[in-house]
Amino acid sequence: MTRQNVHWPLAGLLLIGLFAQSASPQDTQRQDGIKTARKALSENRLTDAEKMFLAAIQEAQELGSEQVRLAEAKEGLAIVYSMQGKFTQAESVHRGAAEIFEKVYGPNSPEAWGAWNNLALLYRAEGKYAEAEPLFRKKVEDARERFGPESAVVAANVEQLADLYVDQGKSAQAEPLYRQAVAMWETTEGPDYPYATRMLFRLAQICRSQARTAEAESFYLQVISIYDKHAVIRDRTLPKVLENYAGLLRDEGRSVEASEAESRAKRLKPRETQNPPN
Repeated sequence: MTRQNVHWPLAGLLLIGLFAQSASPQDTQRQDGIKTARKALSENRLTDAEKMFLAAIQEAQELGSEQVRLAEAKEGLAIVYSMQGKFTQAESVHRGAAEIFEKVYGPNSPEAWGAWNNLALLYRAEGKYAEAEPLFRKKVEDARERFGPESAVVAANVEQLADLYVDQGKSAQAEPLYRQAVAMWETTEGPDYPYATRMLFRLAQICRSQARTAEAESFYLQVISIYDKHAVIRDRTLPKVLENYAGLLRDEGRSVEASEAESRAKRLKPRETQNPPN
């Protein structure tokens, strides 16, 4: 099974690390050690970061009462291991951090949420879908409980679950989830919200792969319409959408329309600076 590249934005690290403002000098020194390790990680100095996080873990374990800092150091070390390709070690350390955060702050706390999320993303990157799926499902359920049944947070987590199914080639399971997520985004942010374009593009691709041409065209046109209303993202992401739309038109024998779409994609492409939705 092919492993995907793991790119960690340090989201988990941003969710953890809060400590009392009235900390003692010893507390401050220990916390500074974790901050220094995080800085090394952010600078991609993985060997240095690994040593620093291991030292912080050892110190917290020796003190016994430093459960939060132990979890913080474990989560940082797990991210280092993930970036180094040491996935087995990363899994164990991520889980350990999540369990501590859950015990200290509660199962729905931002700290526990971030740690479990990182473990879910790691499983997905490894292709361990059976292990990843219950964690992604749990995230959806927890988001519904915390933020309401149709919030933007729920939509984002539903989308992640759908992406997991796409990774496995399970478009039948992914499609209704993308539709749910799009509906949630439209409810919370309006019908032309740019973030929804990624899911609409995925829906277009699913429909096209199943020869549901009319539905696919409708989704492509919806994506193009939204991009046309948002010039900042249009020139960066629209060319790929137009190329796929042109492919659909050519499959239908509509060569003139396909050529028009391709020409527009070429005009925009020199200004493209980032990857399109995938």
